[in-house]
Amino acid sequence: HRPLFVKARSPQAHGRASARGAGIQAHGAAVLHSILTSGSLYTDLVGHDAALSRWCEVLTPKLFVRFMSNSVASRLGSPGFEAALERWCELLSNDGDSDHACFAVIFAQGSFVMRITDRQGFEERIIEQFDQLGHSPSALRTFVKENDGKKLDRLTFGSGAAPTL
Repeated sequence: HRPLFVKARSPQAHGRASARGAGIQAHGAAVLHSILTSGSLYTDLVGHDAALSRWCEVLTPKLFVRFMSNSVASRLGSPGFEAALERWCELLSNDGDSDHACFAVIFAQGSFVMRITDRQGFEERIIEQFDQLGHSPSALRTFVKENDGKKLDRLTFGSGAAPTL
């Protein structure tokens, strides 16, 4: 794993850090900007380094910038949220989202991220909707974008019938 940020305290540590990839230079300025402007991750970069590095590697820098939002940033590092990220990344990848583009766009939707972690039963309803959409990552991406915000609440708190496109 290439560290995003390295806190070098000695010339020896700095040399080891440079040899491992020289931190953010390996990922690009856009990645740095997305981290610094999303949530309060910048207050503990060392503590979030493993999660940031993991998702930057999985998504590539371009998709990572899209994926990173205040909602993701405020939950990154949380075991429950990390587990949800892993589940959805694998689920969508297994159904054709091999470049993770749909995953990145879906998790860039703040209302989706908030509901996936904070609303009881929401994830199950999204999985039901994904089934109804024929396990199409791009159809789910479109569905989430078109139903962003309070419209997504119908999945959990509505009449029980899943909304359609």
